[in-house]
Amino acid sequence: MTETLETVRTGLFIGGAERETPDTIAIADPGKPGRIVGHAASASTADVADAVAAANAAFPAWAALSATERAAKMAEAIAGIADDRDTDAAILSQENGKIRFESWVDALVFEIRWNLALMIADQVDTSHTLPVVPGAIPVSTEVAYQPLGVVTIIVPFNWPIAILGAALPHALLAGNTV
Repeated sequence: MTETLETVRTGLFIGGAERETPDTIAIADPGKPGRIVGHAASASTADVADAVAAANAAFPAWAALSATERAAKMAEAIAGIADDRDTDAAILSQENGKIRFESWVDALVFEIRWNLALMIADQVDTSHTLPVVPGAIPVSTEVAYQPLGVVTIIVPFNWPIAILGAALPHALLAGNTV
């Protein structure tokens, strides 16, 4: 049985608000020539500037939280993500051209990586000293973690969700905005 999903349209999410764009990009199903899976927002230069400004505005308050406070908010943000995994995998499979099981795993890996990042929240606010290594490193080095500000994460098309899960939670947990 072949399931046909409705065409999906996505907008932008900037500064806590949804935003539609006048222009969209048609997302084709590479496995079915001529089939459009959906339409993705086509961000303008102004949309990008607004997103960076919103991330800059959110940065001080986010960075001021402890890593464990950020981790709690991040856990809340993805609560229930598995509930829609089958639907999400079906859409991802159609837009990506991979089998549905791979798309399902892609979404699962995102959740696993997100939760693994949250498990190290207690290490982010600590620092440690790397010792002198005789004959190699003649000085001790203090390692501490500090947020940098707004960061951009770029992912490839083939495992977009899983690879996003390798970067996004760590950037957020460290106190950056993305």
